Amino acid sequence: MRAHTSGPTGGRQAPILARWGSVVVGFLLWLCVAAPSNADDGTRRYAALSLIGETLTVVAYVGATGSQMSGNRSEPVSIGSRFFDITTLNAVQLSLSDLDVRMPVATFFGSSPSLFKEQHNLFDGRRVVLSQDLIAAMKKEGATHLVIVTRHRGQAEIRLQDGHTGSGMLEGLGYYIDQNFRTMSYATGGSATGYIAPYVYLRVSLVDLATSLIERERFISSSYAISAAGLASKNAGNTDEPRGLLAGKHLSVLGDALEGEIRRAMPYLLGEEACGSDEADADGRISDCTRAITSGKLTGEPLARAFKTRALAWRSKREPDRAIADLNDAIRLDPLYALAYDTRGNAWYNKRDFDRALADYGEAIRLNPKYALAYFDRGNAWRAKRDNERAIADYSEAIRLNPQYASAYNNRGNAWYDKRDHERAIADFSEAIKVNPRYAMAYDNRARAWWAKGDHERTLADHESAVRIDPDNPGRLNNLAWFLVVTDNKGKGAPRAVEHARRACELTGWKEPEFIDTLAAAYAATGDFSEAIRWQEKALEDPKYATSSGAAAKARLALYRAGKPYRE
Repeated sequence: MRAHTSGPTGGRQAPILARWGSVVVGFLLWLCVAAPSNADDGTRRYAALSLIGETLTVVAYVGATGSQMSGNRSEPVSIGSRFFDITTLNAVQLSLSDLDVRMPVATFFGSSPSLFKEQHNLFDGRRVVLSQDLIAAMKKEGATHLVIVTRHRGQAEIRLQDGHTGSGMLEGLGYYIDQNFRTMSYATGGSATGYIAPYVYLRVSLVDLATSLIERERFISSSYAISAAGLASKNAGNTDEPRGLLAGKHLSVLGDALEGEIRRAMPYLLGEEACGSDEADADGRISDCTRAITSGKLTGEPLARAFKTRALAWRSKREPDRAIADLNDAIRLDPLYALAYDTRGNAWYNKRDFDRALADYGEAIRLNPKYALAYFDRGNAWRAKRDNERAIADYSEAIRLNPQYASAYNNRGNAWYDKRDHERAIADFSEAIKVNPRYAMAYDNRARAWWAKGDHERTLADHESAVRIDPDNPGRLNNLAWFLVVTDNKGKGAPRAVEHARRACELTGWKEPEFIDTLAAAYAATGDFSEAIRWQEKALEDPKYATSSGAAAKARLALYRAGKPYRE
């Protein structure tokens, strides 16, 4: 089966190492095994404290009547666990690992109910007022700085596809519900009344423990609407039954949003974005970093990070040579900067110089043998060299270091698929989905493996799941459309195939000949051979496509001219 296949890389995660502490607060994590007591060596060491707690809030919009102002009805819901605090602390630790793998981090959550209820009293202007016992406990672990995460109260601004809506105030974590707002869902093609919106409203602050002063902070006000039609497609109930979304696996929707927002905030807090805000585009980041680099104010590690930040901007502009030049400077300034080696490896990978990429990934691993991200990236390079045995070994080590590494499971599944071991591929794709039930790429990849085993029913189910999760991804739409075309001898799926293929073409500006080819096959399946011929000829106008796929495409064109659809 032809498919628009997923690339070699996926979301990045790093290892989680845990032990338990005994002071005021519980959960203690260490990023590396170096003794934490040398706090006076100039190296920053971080503690993290999460005060989110066990409660989320369901906020229901109540519209205005007469001259009265609109109001909201709020219902606190206890989840009965420290899920939110642990998710937050893991996100902080993963971010620190990604940003500088040498920084130890001790992470805590509070145990005193009053600490949660009175957390706003912790802030006195630019100073954080913590108990001396708590500060002493953190300093005992070698911490010089604290990342503290508290609830933030702000105006409800629910993100829609074409703007924002919402009324009243939101705080902390929860779901905002409007039962009267008219919405549509492309995933189902239908419309419905109402939506539910997971929201994350937090304050993330970096505090110097020596002075208790806030060095940097980020206020998070994030939300997005899931239409009632979309909820139906997820089998998550409706806006009259919000607790259905809060139970079981659906709690992960809010957890995913929480983790993503914390990880986006951390680079700013640590000064990683000192030469460009997180809202800046690549050109703005390059300009800001260049000013910072040439200012003469940065030396040593901060200057190395500025070079690394500019290198990432060059990579996003697909200029790997300039990225490599900046990373060379970063490594010259800080030879122990494992993340710079890993990032330079990615730049070599972009240039398809896989041997140099492997060398840099290997150096990152030598500097930090528990660097799951570097094992993952090296696995991608081995797979690019068609050495699936070594790729599988590196993906397996990344998984051993971080058993929740969904992307490593997915990419190891791809390596098993390349070896035609479809059973093991399916097992790994299934594990990736278990870790992240909204991992659309893993569903698409598992569909390929089911197809290879001849299980068309499960192939269709996984392609449909991928589109439900990621309805505006042209590759996923094309995969589903192609499957409907080549397996539906009675033409029942052909109208859906036309819809999905046309949408894929629209999303890519009609510039992807493979998707246009799929649209032609879909029209032929409906019996509209004039449209099939038109679009197949359009696809063949692309010189590269005509060279790479011309023989098969011309054979399909001959079928359409003979009034026959294409089947596999």
